[in-house]
Order: sequence, then C-alpha cells, then structure tokens
Amino acid sequence: MTERSAAEDRLRKTIGGWSGPLHWTEDRPGDWTAAWQGKEALVRALTETSFEARVWHQATGPDGPDPDPTNGPVVLPTPEEALAWSEDEMGAPRP
Repeated sequence: MTERSAAEDRLRKTIGGWSGPLHWTEDRPGDWTAAWQGKEALVRALTETSFEARVWHQATGPDGPDPDPTNGPVVLPTPEEALAWSEDEMGAPRP
C-alpha cells in the first residue's frame, strides 16, 4: 500500500465516524468536499500525516463566477484537524 492510499483510507475512516455538522462526499479517492450556506470545502489526503484543507466562498451566488478561494490551503497533521478547520472556516454550527 502506498503512503497516499494509506492516507486516503485514514481520511475515509475518519469521515465515516465524523460527528461534525456537514455531510462530506468523496469526489475522487482522497478528495472529500462539503458545502454550507454558499461555501464549499475540500479536504485532501496527501500523506498519512498531511491533510490539505481549503474553503471557497461564493460571494456572487450560485450563478456567478467561480467561487473565491478565501481560506487555505492549509496542511494539517490529522484528518480530524482538517475536517474541524474546514467546518469552522465555513461557519458551520458545532454539534
């Protein structure tokens, strides 16, 4: 198993038990997205100890130009930290 696939598995398992307020969807192996009130987040598995998180804000509405990359990317050491950072940056309510 490669380091990337081990990181993907770790992120998938973490999201499977995640109690955060948002629903995360795997768009491709190792890339998970969630949306909240016009904002979209991406958490990406890089290595077993590196998880990238970023948030886009859609200031112009769904029919406007592409979302603005306002927060991130940041690299965090655990998937839990990456998910929590993303949900906090989007302003999602805490469980």
